Amino acid sequence: MFFIRSFAAMYTYINEAVVTLTAYIDGAIVTLTTTLETAITNLTTYIDGQDTAQATYTDEQIAILKTYVDERETGVVNASQHVYRTGADDADFVLTDLTVDSAYHTLDVSGIVPTGTTLIHFMTRIRADEFDYQQVYLRKLGETYATQRITLCTQNHVNDHFRDVWVACDVDRKIEYLIMDALWERIDIQVLDYIIDAE
Repeated sequence: MFFIRSFAAMYTYINEAVVTLTAYIDGAIVTLTTTLETAITNLTTYIDGQDTAQATYTDEQIAILKTYVDERETGVVNASQHVYRTGADDADFVLTDLTVDSAYHTLDVSGIVPTGTTLIHFMTRIRADEFDYQQVYLRKLGETYATQRITLCTQNHVNDHFRDVWVACDVDRKIEYLIMDALWERIDIQVLDYIIDAE
């Protein structure tokens, strides 16, 4: 009887184990299937994304190559150009063209330099009638930082004082100037050359 009961108990135990194992295997299969489906979806998304990125990159490379070829064929390189001005012997702006009142005013240089100019090289010549160390300031139109301005200063009121300066201009090719309220003998401003920014 002990053997029969043991056999029956073992049979029951085995049946329970089979049921449990079957449930476990079924669950594992479901989990594995879900995991595989998710992995396949993610892999497909990644591959699609890589294809798109590769296509975009290729388009960029084609555009760069086309620009390079066009520049070689036309001889026009997409870079900043330094242009020396010729044919200007006299000052472009003199004392009578300017306002002397210790306040900033606009100086329009668009009639001298072309569209696209970002930086202008000026030759300046100044002399005050009285006192030493009179000053003229030049800066980009709209600039507000005091450190971003060019200072022209007389050392005495006997001699002319020359200085070459580079001044940034706005898109309309305008700068600002301030002339200290004093008696001036001469203020000459002439454009020597300029920088045209790359498009």
